[in-house]
Amino acid sequence: MLVFGEKLNSSIPSTLKIYNENNTEAIINLIKAQEEADYLDINTGLCSKEKEMMICVAELCRKEGAKIMLDSSNVNVLIDVINNLKGDIFINSVTCKERIFEVLPLIKEYNAKVIALPIKDKVPQSLKEREENALIICDILKKENINLNNIFFDILVQPIATDPDSGPLTIDTLKLFKKMGLKTTCGLSNVSFGLPQRKMVNSYFLSILMANGLDSVICDITDMNIQKTIKITEMLTGEDECIEYVRWIKKSRENK
Repeated sequence: MLVFGEKLNSSIPSTLKIYNENNTEAIINLIKAQEEADYLDINTGLCSKEKEMMICVAELCRKEGAKIMLDSSNVNVLIDVINNLKGDIFINSVTCKERIFEVLPLIKEYNAKVIALPIKDKVPQSLKEREENALIICDILKKENINLNNIFFDILVQPIATDPDSGPLTIDTLKLFKKMGLKTTCGLSNVSFGLPQRKMVNSYFLSILMANGLDSVICDITDMNIQKTIKITEMLTGEDECIEYVRWIKKSRENK
């Protein structure tokens, strides 16, 4: 399973603080703390100079050997940043509406991987509407001969605290998208907003989603409980023949 580290997002107050202070050492430490992630999601949207900071953070990630996912609502920022980068490109994200047509040229030119949100104006609250929105995105991409294996469809995790039915809906969305042959992802931390012991809730929910075939996740990979959940669930579901689990245990002991 692919893991996207979420801690380089400017919506996190502590991250925004080090961005605004141009604290390179703190940024590097945050990059290193997420070494168990496959990609690091970079969002500098709340910074006064979004593009310049995104380029800076992206370059620091590359120097530390970390792959990156670019997260911006401003397509011009994405274009400028991508033009300064080489190699694997991952974009977060597109929707059913204008956004997908704005990002299409980048997807085609750079063979970029993309997170797709099956959303029009708001998060759909029915399985049928989520399916319809996903099909709209699929049709658009197929017409452009874009490989759907590079597209990860978000199963739209919503806070359990405000809607107890959102958990089952998320699981049903995952099962549906898997039946449709789509790659899947989610923003895990959304599930626990407003609840106590959020890390525990996140870990349990992640295990359920992984057991149902989740392909990737945006999460706090600095949380040891999340790391443990990923390694153990991959092992128990046959995704890992104990090798990665034993490696992780050994590394964890060495770091104590």
